[in-house]
Amino acid sequence: MEDTAGGNDHYQRPEIVTDWFGSLIHLAYVGFCAFLPSVAVAAIAATILQNPWGMALGLIPALLLFPIFLLSSMAGTSSMAVVHGEVLAGFFRKPLLLPVFFLASTFLAAVCLGLGYLTFVTSNFFLALATGFVWAAVLLTYSRLLGRVAWVLSQSGMKVRKRRKKRRKKSTPGPEDWGDGAEGSQAKISETI
Repeated sequence: MEDTAGGNDHYQRPEIVTDWFGSLIHLAYVGFCAFLPSVAVAAIAATILQNPWGMALGLIPALLLFPIFLLSSMAGTSSMAVVHGEVLAGFFRKPLLLPVFFLASTFLAAVCLGLGYLTFVTSNFFLALATGFVWAAVLLTYSRLLGRVAWVLSQSGMKVRKRRKKRRKKSTPGPEDWGDGAEGSQAKISETI
């Protein structure tokens, strides 16, 4: 997502798998921060409506707060800060951006939850395989959409930190690259004879 927000069209995969752990912990922290108000809304809605389906209303704050919290933590100087003024101002400058993203993420969440429900109710192995592929595709699509939201915000005046590209180390020369020394010495020997 950072690459997309920075305006890059290509994804640069980290060379070491352990580089992902920090991002995963950061994502879990932001998800937890968005999850707390969502649980409170879901509990209140289920209590007031006297219906377990009232808990589904807890998804609305989660779908609204998660992108704001994630983009704010990426825009600020500290990744622990989940509200950043420039991100909120960017959403106010582009008033249709958050509702359109909310509708797209609601559709993606509905597809995931519907397939997950069918998978657990029917216990069909082939449906479980399809659900896994769809969830992976939805995760990538959501990440790409969130990156594009960050890009739109950056075009409207918000500063986005671009990830530095890691320089690949030059490979060490192999024996086939050492040919100059051996051939040069054979040429000198033949010249002297």
